Amino acid sequence: MRPGLISRSSSLMSFRRMVLHHAMLAKAAGGVDTFFIASELVGLTHLPAGGGRYPMVDALVALLPELRGILGPATRITYAADWTEYGAHVQGGGQEVRFPLDPFWSHPEVGAVAIDFYPPVSDWREARDHLDLGIAASLHDPAYLLDRIGAGEGFDWYYADAGARGAQVRAPITDGAYGKPWIYRPKDLVGWWANPHRERVGGMELGGDTGWQARSKPILLAEIGCGAVDKGANQPNIFPDPKSVENGLPHFSRGNRDDMIQRRLLEAMLDRFDPASAGHIAAHNPVSPAYGGPMVMPDFIAPWAYDARPFPAFPALRDQWADGANFSRGHWLNGRLEIAPLPELINRILTDHDAPAGMIEPVGESIEGYVVDRPMSARAALEPLIDGFGLIASGEGEVLAVQARPIRPIAQIARDELAVPSGRNSTELEVSRREERDLPRSFRFGFIDPDREFRKTVVEARRDGSLAQREVSEDGAMIVPKGRARRLAEQRLSEAWAARETFRFALPPSARALEVGDLVQVETGAGARLVRLTRITDQRERLCEAVSHDPETLGFAPIEDDADENPLAPALPGAAYARLIELPLQRSGSTGPLQLAVRADPWRGPYALLRTDQGGAVLGEAVLPARFGTLLTALPPGPLWRWDRQATCEVALVGGALASLDAASVLASGNALALIGPEETIEIVLFRDAQLIGDRRYRLSGFLRGIGLSERAASRTLPAGSTLLVLDDAVIDLGLSAEQVGQSVDIAVVPAGRDVADAATAHVSRSVTGIAYRPLAPVHAKARREAGGIRIRFLRRTRFGGDNWDLYEVPLGEEREEYRIEIRAGATVKRRVTVATPDYLYPEADEIADFGGPQGVITVSIAQVSLRVGVGDALDATLPVL
Repeated sequence: MRPGLISRSSSLMSFRRMVLHHAMLAKAAGGVDTFFIASELVGLTHLPAGGGRYPMVDALVALLPELRGILGPATRITYAADWTEYGAHVQGGGQEVRFPLDPFWSHPEVGAVAIDFYPPVSDWREARDHLDLGIAASLHDPAYLLDRIGAGEGFDWYYADAGARGAQVRAPITDGAYGKPWIYRPKDLVGWWANPHRERVGGMELGGDTGWQARSKPILLAEIGCGAVDKGANQPNIFPDPKSVENGLPHFSRGNRDDMIQRRLLEAMLDRFDPASAGHIAAHNPVSPAYGGPMVMPDFIAPWAYDARPFPAFPALRDQWADGANFSRGHWLNGRLEIAPLPELINRILTDHDAPAGMIEPVGESIEGYVVDRPMSARAALEPLIDGFGLIASGEGEVLAVQARPIRPIAQIARDELAVPSGRNSTELEVSRREERDLPRSFRFGFIDPDREFRKTVVEARRDGSLAQREVSEDGAMIVPKGRARRLAEQRLSEAWAARETFRFALPPSARALEVGDLVQVETGAGARLVRLTRITDQRERLCEAVSHDPETLGFAPIEDDADENPLAPALPGAAYARLIELPLQRSGSTGPLQLAVRADPWRGPYALLRTDQGGAVLGEAVLPARFGTLLTALPPGPLWRWDRQATCEVALVGGALASLDAASVLASGNALALIGPEETIEIVLFRDAQLIGDRRYRLSGFLRGIGLSERAASRTLPAGSTLLVLDDAVIDLGLSAEQVGQSVDIAVVPAGRDVADAATAHVSRSVTGIAYRPLAPVHAKARREAGGIRIRFLRRTRFGGDNWDLYEVPLGEEREEYRIEIRAGATVKRRVTVATPDYLYPEADEIADFGGPQGVITVSIAQVSLRVGVGDALDATLPVL
């Protein structure tokens, strides 16, 4: 990449330049396997210029040599066409047929045909008489979806308009003129790929084929899938997203979340085109004699989409990612690939109990998890699942049969088809109806919410305004989102009301095919009724018991949608930020020279502290987040040992808050801050007043400067951008010994229970200088001339234990008492001596030798000496000789 390559000039803001720029980025990254020029520009690639020319396609073709020159020979170059775009462009009611992209697909620099393959697969409705119910009993039937990828709408027939779609008036797709119906079938990949293409004008084929060579290049399914929304397979590219051009609901969708239709459609796509799939049929993905591989490359079937943002942080952190609300019904696979389809879970429980696999009909339900927390029978484990999802279970010998509750009757029984039960002389049905007060007024459903850190949660469905009195509750072990639990609760309550009538009747032995769970239509005195068989007793006749049934209750609860829920942020530790500091004075209770401050966002403490330079020895843990901040304005030098009532400083905190304190609390070391300058020198200040001026922004005033023996740092101007650290219980003393002075310390800050290699771990290191052990500068030095020389006296200070006013002398704080005194003339050291007491006689002979005669003033530098760290801070003073 050359300097100045990026420009905001309008003349450079072109599609061509954008494509070439991305090609340069791919080259700079070391190359890519496949480069897509663009995707789904159907509004441009199908815009004709007359005579069969399509300017956008010409522009794409013109880019190919330049792209090859940038990307090199190893990169596959292609374009991801929309499923309506890759093949024929039909105009004038079929009179004109063009293949706009054929010049591109046939170009030698194009390595494959790429398609975002989102054709309509299903044509499912809620009506009990819609046409696809004659093919399958469930939208989620894998065999139905697998078949419909190469059949149905866009293959066998089409809808002329919205009215035809609503009435299911299907027009067949045919080509009476030339017998090439694949021209009009966007779902017929085999027909398009395996045949030469000849365009038509005025209904007549032109004289020659396009440049496309049959079976010459593989097809990449650059995108497949559908939204996790009710009837997503009806329109796989449509899902709710107000900011997307694909915003909306699929045809006839209720808008419910449906993870299973997304999963089943992806499985069907893989079964159809991946030879390694168990359900694959070779004719669906034939092998090319030209390149020896299948039509659709199985290693380039790309489900859309797996987001790089980690689940469940996305979609939970909606303050970070505004599209989190679209997740529940969108195309995202994150967090859904792990869910268990209910049929597979039922069979797994049977297998765990050494029972034969069940005969499980396609059930469009899934579950995030299920808890079996103690030994129990297979029946005890399965009943909550089967009842909770409204399924029907029956026995087929030793094999369990499970099916969804039907919505379409399998038989119509007329009055004259009823049998006369033994002991009776009439075929009359017995009908009993439960009193309303005996029906449930509410149903409370307990479940485990995966969006609430797997907490036990309860939802309730109610029928207020009725005479019903009973309240029913069920505490399940199912792990499901709240929206689905709410739907299941509403469904259970609705079913209880729908089944309030009981029917008893007899059927002749010829009705042997009917089984418990079947839905039948029975003629009664009040007309035809739908009833569900709940018991059959075979005697001379088949004595049947059934309940009233309303298919409208099956899944027709309020929209199952978690988009409006506010999911908890995931309980994942934030990446730790840690800082090792050496305060000028050991804090109260401190035992060592080094302190550590840790923060993280989000804070999921504690964080373990490991000494990595000593084999990972545990030093303790950080249980509270430290409060870091930044100075927004500079802090000028300030006075020592008294209130600074003039200075103010504006600061911004990363986390936490600040508050004002009264003067007494501040004098007791409240509101202590460590201000760390660019050179890492620390000044400790106390402040009295904190005024909130913005989001985590404060104006501080009422300072006490140079606290904790940091008075030298109070003489500097601390620039804006310097670091602020609140000195509270979150700042941890590491308990290191004084012997660590001069050594390097390496610390790993690890989220509790995680490995040191975890991405949230922070590693920090620092060489220990021992500043906290450095003796303080003496004070109150005086010089007085007496016989024999100049007597220099001063007072020592102590690093700790010096606040007791009753003591005659503060503690020494060192292993022995020793001072270094330098006599200076400007910057020149004339004499350096070491004494054991704060009292030194500068001999007159030395004074004359150093200066040539008696002095009226004398410049001294006095420092206490430590055996641990050497010479401490010095008192530099020019003293009058009294």
